Amino acid sequence: MLTEREDIGTGTLGIIGNVIWFFVAGIWLALGHLASAVACFITIIGIPFAIQHLKLAVISLFPIGQTVVDKEVAEAARSSHARDRVAEIRKGN
Repeated sequence: MLTEREDIGTGTLGIIGNVIWFFVAGIWLALGHLASAVACFITIIGIPFAIQHLKLAVISLFPIGQTVVDKEVAEAARSSHARDRVAEIRKGN
């Protein structure tokens, strides 16, 4: 969790919403993005677009509770989590 607080998308309602979304629209959106990715992979110029379609296919399956952030913010959150994890491991020994 990026914000370290509970919201409607990360609780039980989020899970129920994601399950409903998956069957109503998620599968179809993911299949559409996969088809677009395959079409884009045909040319060299289309490869970066195909990679983005693959990312969108994953997000379209279970979008509730997801947060879109800048690359730098995601990297900072990952490194902060890693530092905290290392501190926990060292404290345990």
